[in-house]
Amino acid sequence: MSEDVTLNSFPSNRIEALTMLYLQQQNLKDLSPEELTKKYFEVYKEVRQSIINKGSRDSDHYLQINL
Repeated sequence: MSEDVTLNSFPSNRIEALTMLYLQQQNLKDLSPEELTKKYFEVYKEVRQSIINKGSRDSDHYLQINL
């Protein structure tokens, strides 16, 4: 019997965490599940791009992540 255990957790990376922190501060009560999904991925893309842009011109190693 294999003793390997794989645990998947959310958020699994910095981008997902920042996306959720941002969305938690928004008024989402009137959004449908489809609209919420679209909003999540829009914010995810913005956060990801922000990190890429900032990391490429900043010497702060914290921002330089593997995507």
